[in-house]
Amino acid sequence: MKMYVEFNKLYINLILFIYSFSMILFDNTKYIKFIYLINIVLGISFIYLVFTKKVPLRFNTFFKIYLFFVIYSIFSSFLSDDFFYSARRSLNLVLIFLNIYFIYNINEVYRNYYYLIYGIFFALLINFLWLLGIIDLGLTYEGWRFQGSVLQANNFVFILMFAIMLIISLFTLKKLTMQIKVILFIILFTVVYMIFFTASKSGLFAGAMLLILFTLQTISLKNSFKILLFVLVVYSIVSYTPLLDIIIKHSSLDLSYTLQNLTHRMHAFFIGLNSGATSGGSTGNRIKMIEDALRLWENSPIVGNGMAAFEQIYGHYSHNNMTELLASFGIVGFILYYSLYIYLFLEIKKIKILKLQVMFSIFLLIFLFFDQTIVSYTGKFKILSFLIIYLIIKDATNKGQVNEQN
Repeated sequence: MKMYVEFNKLYINLILFIYSFSMILFDNTKYIKFIYLINIVLGISFIYLVFTKKVPLRFNTFFKIYLFFVIYSIFSSFLSDDFFYSARRSLNLVLIFLNIYFIYNINEVYRNYYYLIYGIFFALLINFLWLLGIIDLGLTYEGWRFQGSVLQANNFVFILMFAIMLIISLFTLKKLTMQIKVILFIILFTVVYMIFFTASKSGLFAGAMLLILFTLQTISLKNSFKILLFVLVVYSIVSYTPLLDIIIKHSSLDLSYTLQNLTHRMHAFFIGLNSGATSGGSTGNRIKMIEDALRLWENSPIVGNGMAAFEQIYGHYSHNNMTELLASFGIVGFILYYSLYIYLFLEIKKIKILKLQVMFSIFLLIFLFFDQTIVSYTGKFKILSFLIIYLIIKDATNKGQVNEQN
């Protein structure tokens, strides 16, 4: 019986690991069928758990808010010029909702959401090896920027940002062995390295903020000598072994060429800020898309123009989550979706430790910052990251309560 219970737990842990792993590695046109498969396995596993363990289904405020938004998106399809296209896109949100609801209830039984984190880290290490040219994922991305296995640079850099948040959370909330700390430092290095090759302006800015936060959260005066020693050892290994050649010369992207183009992108960014939509380039085009989305919103400011309305008219996203929501769902859908943020900020206030309140507040502000560069409400990984942050906040709240009692 004990062996059966352990096997059950191992199986469920593996499902969560594979789920988050697939959200990164298989979220592309070539491998998307594997995500469909893991969705089916997750659903079957959840149903089995409910019937065999008689698990009471929990449905808290987080899921009520998101469910209201999903239902609203379905009804908004009737406002769209192409009902069937909008309805199909809304059904994707239904699937995302079911997945995170299954995961939440599974975690309530096994308390195993950390396997989601392990899956994310492992998928990013695979991406790092791909960038170095050590393995071949069989994927092809356009242009000179590293787009990761999701084949979209800005979406991939959001995943990288979230990985840094997870590393900061683990260092802050858990007592880690030296071996685990070394592994996390290695993952942090690979993540920062990939951020550079995405050449994402938002990624570099948010990455710098998170690295400063990581330093403040994890390095005390007591441990500063150990950290300095670790950095010197890593520097020596990298500088005086062939590892440096592997990292720089054998990468699938050229380091100096990336730096040159990144400098050009930063210069164009500041020109775009000064000149607006007329400047052209990436920044100018994004400003124009925001203006187009706001004009579309003006057509129906309360209820919007229907799911994916901007995409149906212009043939692409508006590259801004806020304006995309306004154009599609109006102020009603906008408030519904961003109520998730309000709810999480209220949950953060329940944490008794000020240091943790500040940390999670910064995380959510960076989430909002990235909403200016990507359309995230349709993203499978974005909602998964919301759920993981919610579960970590719950852990931090419990930690604060225990410390207060002690």
